[in-house]
This record gives sequence, C-alpha cells and structure tokens, in this order.
Amino acid sequence: MAKSSRRRAPRTPGRPLLSACMIVKDEEAVIERCLAALEPLVDEVVVHDTGSSDRTVEICESMGARVIRGEWRDDFAWARNVAIEAARGEWVLIVDADEVLVPTNFAGLRRVLREGDLDGYRAQVNNAQDVTGRTSVVHTSVRLFRQSLFRYSGRIHEQVVSIAPHQVRVDAGEVLELDHWGYLPEVMAAKDKANRNIHLAEVSHQEEGTEKSILETARALSLGNQHERTLERLVLIRNAEDEGVRHSALQLGVQIHSRLGHLDEALEWLDDLLAIGRPSALTTYLHGYVLMMDQRWEDAIAVLDTEHDVAASMAHGVSHSTDGARALIARCLVALGREEEGLDVYLDVATEGPLDMWPELLRVLYLRGEMDRAVPAFLGRDIEASGHRLRAALAMLVSCPVEVGDAFAEALYAANPGDRHALAFISMVGHRLPLDRAVVWSARAREVQLDQSCPLLRQADELTIPAPQRVAASAAAMQAFGDPRAVDTLGRAARDLDDDEVLEALYTVGEVAPSALETFVFGVVTSQARALVLARALATLHAEEQAAAVLRMGLEDLDADDATTELQDMLGQLESAGV
Repeated sequence: MAKSSRRRAPRTPGRPLLSACMIVKDEEAVIERCLAALEPLVDEVVVHDTGSSDRTVEICESMGARVIRGEWRDDFAWARNVAIEAARGEWVLIVDADEVLVPTNFAGLRRVLREGDLDGYRAQVNNAQDVTGRTSVVHTSVRLFRQSLFRYSGRIHEQVVSIAPHQVRVDAGEVLELDHWGYLPEVMAAKDKANRNIHLAEVSHQEEGTEKSILETARALSLGNQHERTLERLVLIRNAEDEGVRHSALQLGVQIHSRLGHLDEALEWLDDLLAIGRPSALTTYLHGYVLMMDQRWEDAIAVLDTEHDVAASMAHGVSHSTDGARALIARCLVALGREEEGLDVYLDVATEGPLDMWPELLRVLYLRGEMDRAVPAFLGRDIEASGHRLRAALAMLVSCPVEVGDAFAEALYAANPGDRHALAFISMVGHRLPLDRAVVWSARAREVQLDQSCPLLRQADELTIPAPQRVAASAAAMQAFGDPRAVDTLGRAARDLDDDEVLEALYTVGEVAPSALETFVFGVVTSQARALVLARALATLHAEEQAAAVLRMGLEDLDADDATTELQDMLGQLESAGV
C-alpha cells in the first residue's frame, strides 16, 4: 500500500467511520444480497432511490438502510452525489445494487481507514460473464474515499473527481473486491439498460462533443447490439488524436466486424490496432480470433499462446480471462486434425472456460464416442457452483443437434442417476427427441415426480411440432403412463392432421397405443369428409369393419357435406361385400 508523509486528517468525534452509498431503481431481485454483504463492513447504508415501483424501498428500510426518495434525471453523477452528500460517514464506499462485496479482512480495512493518511482506495470489480459467476473481465475503480473530498462527474460512465482544496492521494492497489452481475444479457434486457445508456450517451455527446463522448456512445450502442450504428460512430474516431480513444475504438471495431463475420474489415481494423503498439489481453485475443476466422490456424495458435503472459498484469486497469483464448486454441487444434490435443485443452479449461465452447467440445466427443469424458470436466470440483454452471451451459446446448445433447444428458444421468439438471435440459429439447428416446426420458422424469418435464407431453402439446409427431407422442404417453392429459393432446393433434397424413398416423397409433384408437378416431372425424378420409385409411389397412363403423357414424352424427354421396357409396360397397 502506498505510503505518505502527509499527516492524516483528525477524526470527528461521534461521526461514523464508513457509509455505503448507492443509487437504485426497481432492484428488489438483487438488493437484499447486496445489503447483506455490506453489513460486516459499513456503519450505515445510504440509498438514493430514483423512482422504484417494486419492493426495493421496503427491503432497504427493513434491512436498516436510510432511503432518500428521489427521481431519475438522466444523470448518474448527480444521483450518486445526492447519496454521498447525505452520508454521515467520514468515508464512503460506492456500491451498485447488482454488486456483491467479497468477504475480506474487514477489521483490518477499517483500521486502515481510521489510521491511514490516504484519501481514496481502489476496488477490484469482477464482471460476471454468465450466471455461474465466472469472471471474464476485471477492472479497478476508485470506490472508497473520504466523503468530503470527492464527488462524481458525467451523466454516463461517471468518474470520481476531487473537490479538495489540496492534492489528494489515492492508493494504486486494491483493498477490496466486488462481484458485478449487471452486464449479463438477461439483466441488461430485463432492465432495458441498453436503451437507457444509449440515450444518456447521446445526451452527453450533445453536451460535450468530444472524441471520448463519441466512443461512449459507440460503447452504449454496442451493448444494445446496434452494430451498424456502432460502426458509424467508430468510423468517426478510427483516427482519433487521443491514442487511448483510438485504441479503444479500434478494439471495439474489430469485435463488431468479427461478430458480424466481416473478415476483410476485421483484418483492416486489426492492422490499425496492432500498429498502435499497446499490448493487452483483449488485443491479443482479438488478433487470434481474427486469424482463426481467416482459417490461419497455426498463426492463431501462436498469437493466442502469448495471451497468458500479456494478461499476467492488468493493462490500462482492465484484465481479461485467458480461458477464452485457450478455448480458441482448442478449436484451432481440432480444425488442424489434432483432435486429441484440442480435447485436452478444451477439457482443461472446461470447468471455468467460456460456456460457448461446450457445443463444439461435445460435438467432437460425440463423434468420437467419448461423451463420458465431458462429465467430470463439466462438473468440476465445486459441486454447488457447478450446479449453476450446469444449468447455464445446458441452456446453451439447446441449439445443439438433438443427438449431441441427448448423448451428453445420458452421460450426465449415468454418472448421477436421477439428476434433475439433465432432466430439466431434456425437457427443453424434448420436442426434438426421437419417440423412443422421448419415452425413455419421460419414464425417468416421472420416476422423480417431474411429470412437467416429460418430453412426450412436451411434444404432444407443442403446436409448432408437426401433427403426426404430436399424435405419436400423445399415443405413447397414453399407452406408457395412462396420462389423462395425453387424451386431450391426441384429440387436438388428430384434428390438425392433413388428409394425406391420416393413414400413417392411424398406423402409428395402432402400433404404439391400440387403446388410444377410439380417441384418435373421434379427433379425426370432425366432418363427413374427414370420416371418408379415415374410412379409406382403415380399408387400406384391411380394417373393413371399423371403416364401415366410421362411415355410419359420419352419416348419422355429422352434417351432410360434399362427401356425403361418397360416404354412402363406400358404405354400400362394404355392406355388399358382407361387412
């Protein structure tokens, strides 16, 4: 920790040492976790609520926080400063509702605040990449400072600025750590953060009109997945005078062009980025990724192999996980035909690596018939954490070919019979399973009272699935489990059959669930025309007596239509033949 010869400021008797300050709006889903983590460290929590309509204020007050009710004015700095100015503590800790303070030596930290002579300290912020809490990007930020010496400036991406009459001293290291969950896609979408940030960035640019404000607007647009608008802004600062702005703009440009599959443009922007000569883990990753896009596998591996050294120290206050680079190396090795080497790398980073590597890893293991190798790597050592990871990655695998997902779920289930995560995953892909596999997984789900995860019922009730498949699933559910819900789904599916699908569906029901034939018949026969279709199908299968019964039902119970004469003729022919 940095040393200083300046005498420390005298403490005010009776004044709290440390206040946590935060701004909130509709944070009932996360605020309790945030406040609970602060309790061992701070003396008070000051919450500036900017217009919550949920239970946020109620929860904060029930946990002892002092709530200032305000409004949202499109200005993060203003909102933060309201809370800071209301704080009673000599020091303030800035925390967001979607952050959680990581436990550390809180007593030691409070002693440093009481006895030290510095004015501010940094926090390490771990930005979660997925719902498992795996960190992909880490940055440092001044979050802990003397209440009287600092305020915030900037509508968006607000920064701490000194208001002191003397030079302030801020420690270069980090004294605490925060886990941040706010950049998860589902969180961004649920709170409409992207559109809010775009609006604030555009307002800020109108006020400032600088290269940096253009960059902030581009970043906001990028987080909102407005890629073309992002590129329009980035072109304006591709040759910015400020090297830092230019470097960040080129990094973002490479990312966007890569995401859009613009190989030539990505290579051009990458050349400009590398020419600046500011090595960082992200730049190295982007370099390797673009080379991989260009199918320059060996070159990509050579570049990505250096990322660990680049990322060993923080570049410009930001570091990036090296697991993503190693996953790319694995992908390149597989592309080169070096599958075993690639699998070794994949499996080595599987526990903590990016979730989007799993579809490719499982595809290779499936083709090699080695799916069981994925299970221990996937679960890792931390069973509780792996449960969250399991759910997140299985959701990622929904888009895999169904046979790959089925094989992995089977391996997972074999390793842990009755595993509910595997059953939950199968319920998500159940509508794509072959009938025999749907029966197997349905039986397993019902063994542990997870009838709602039954793939057969999922197939039977999913209207986007072709009617013949729904008929087969419904009939199988009736035959195997006597599920009364399948009676209704069978009737609906039978009504939805096209005329030329009735014969095959009839044969399927007869084979899979003869006891369901009556339900099937009443589902198909909704008119005399449909009675004729079914009677002809029955006659094709040499079930003339049943065909005659359907014809009589059609003539006696249904209104006449264009098929009435044909029904009469066919019934007459069958009766003449002694049926």
